[in-house]
Amino acid sequence: MQRPTSSGSARQPCPVCPVDAEQGGLLSLIGHNAAGRTLFTLLREGPAAAYDGLDRTSRRTEQFNHDVRVVDPDETADRLTAAGLEIVGRYGGRIANDLLTDDAAKRDPAYYADLERLELALCDREPYSRIGAFWQLVARKPGLTVSLGT
Repeated sequence: MQRPTSSGSARQPCPVCPVDAEQGGLLSLIGHNAAGRTLFTLLREGPAAAYDGLDRTSRRTEQFNHDVRVVDPDETADRLTAAGLEIVGRYGGRIANDLLTDDAAKRDPAYYADLERLELALCDREPYSRIGAFWQLVARKPGLTVSLGT
């Protein structure tokens, strides 16, 4: 991982971001969701392909053309907590979107607006947040309070 230096221009390695976080600083981690991927594969490729992917420990990303390790969000939250961070948010993404196989309908602005409204309503609700294409954890290092607005 990389991070900007205090000047904001040059970059230097960030070997362990959670330990490196400043007091009150926020850390956001996003990972592939194995459960969501299984449902997506079932709908798009069928039950045999979904079954074959159940115990995979890595996934190929189409965006980056790279294999990435599948990481469990609960294990990640435990590790962040053990590193002294407080979990302040748990989210899922692309929950309803990936369950819809009619991609043409998503191009209709009214349909898409309804879909977006549903996604936002589901992203932090259990159990829906656990079946999206990806998960997100937001953690804070205790100390200085960070205000995110009003």
